[in-house]
Amino acid sequence: MYLYYPMCLTHSPMTPTPDEPEATGMMPRHKAMVRYMDKQVGRLIDALEQLGLREKTIVVWIAAEGMTRHAGWLSCSRDLQIAFLRWGASPRLTPKNAN
Repeated sequence: MYLYYPMCLTHSPMTPTPDEPEATGMMPRHKAMVRYMDKQVGRLIDALEQLGLREKTIVVWIAAEGMTRHAGWLSCSRDLQIAFLRWGASPRLTPKNAN
């Protein structure tokens, strides 16, 4: 199974989420967006489980984070930091005719 799910959460503009519409200010909204993003990814994993696909699916999470806080402003850092997480079925491939 292949699913591509691009997520723009946690990037500007910092808008309220459906779960926390009362959040105001940049950091409270950013934190609310992270929580909402976590909830949505959890829903995807739960759906894989309910469909009996979790054991057959590799989930890859890649997040490019090149922003840092400098003098109160967000700016690009000198070093691009990329988070990479892999979860799920074994990536080892075997030939169809293997015993």
